[in-house]
Amino acid sequence: AVALIVFSNTHFISVALSSLFITFIALAFTFVGGLRSVVASDALQFAVYVGTAIFILIGLYQVLNLPLSDLLTAARNAPDGQDKLVVFDFSLDLTNPFTMLSIFTGVALLSIGSYGLDQDTTQRLLAAGSPQRAGRAIVIATVLAIPLTFVFLSIGQLLHIFYERPEVTGRETVDLELEGTTVFMRYILDELPSGIRGLAVTGVIAAAVSTLNSGLNSMAAVAVSDFYRPMTDEKPERHYVMVGQFAMFGFATVLFLMSCLCYFWQKSSDSPLLEFALAVMTFAYAGLLGVYGTVFFTNRGSTGSVVGGLIAGFVVMCLGERSIGGGLGIPESYTSLAFSWKLCVATLVSFAVTVSGNTRRPSSVPGAVPG
Repeated sequence: AVALIVFSNTHFISVALSSLFITFIALAFTFVGGLRSVVASDALQFAVYVGTAIFILIGLYQVLNLPLSDLLTAARNAPDGQDKLVVFDFSLDLTNPFTMLSIFTGVALLSIGSYGLDQDTTQRLLAAGSPQRAGRAIVIATVLAIPLTFVFLSIGQLLHIFYERPEVTGRETVDLELEGTTVFMRYILDELPSGIRGLAVTGVIAAAVSTLNSGLNSMAAVAVSDFYRPMTDEKPERHYVMVGQFAMFGFATVLFLMSCLCYFWQKSSDSPLLEFALAVMTFAYAGLLGVYGTVFFTNRGSTGSVVGGLIAGFVVMCLGERSIGGGLGIPESYTSLAFSWKLCVATLVSFAVTVSGNTRRPSSVPGAVPG
């Protein structure tokens, strides 16, 4: 999105320079203010981003100037025969990550990983002040996600009608090579009035910075608290703050390089951007879900099996990629699965590896089932 704003294209060099710009802004925010700046900036950026989305939705509806019934009819009868208003997909298609069966299995695991295991979320909950406030925060966030999802889905439906349904809108067909990953930004840059366009661009950049600065802070916190601090003698708090800041630089570099890799990865996978982003998250969550499942439901596991479980989850997800697994002889029946089903398989493998550790210990988790 930022590449389209600055360079009017999504070529690799443009995307790489835009990623570097966003990384620098996020690093500056986090480096100066730490978690306090992350929470404060997130609140402001969230307000700008959501306000912009609602404004665009209302503007799109007014520009189309069609009765709601006509818009619904057009969405139900897409040129390819698809009903775009279908909410629940009860099919058993294992290549589709958004069927109901997939949602209640793999996507549910993904949500558990995101809300329960990811340090990105955990750092915010720990800053809430009390378990009760943290619980309220996560419930409110979950509830707010429902109308926000509706807003963005509605924008997508209206953009489809705006650009691809001239027989409905009466507009002349515009000869643009639009991709699903760029159509929203193309509408913002080409169709919105200048003042509103500036607000929308600010909202898009705010969303990009918001997702990155919290990640930098959480990774630096884990690196210092869980790895560096236990291996060193007790030092002044200022020393650990400085180490955390250096860690942010390192992680910012890694994330920038990862963004460059993901450019080619997404192009080669030919996956929709949302599906691709969710799939990338599963590589980290597979091992975590297996390890935490062992902790919560058994009294088994050892240091070695935990490390093995984390590695196993990641490796199984890698083998699910056609570019990797296909070359190693992994059956297409696995590599063609939706990311949600691959996550289920990888989590089970990670759990099996972790639970193989024979070190027994008293359960520290209320309600844990003895192994």
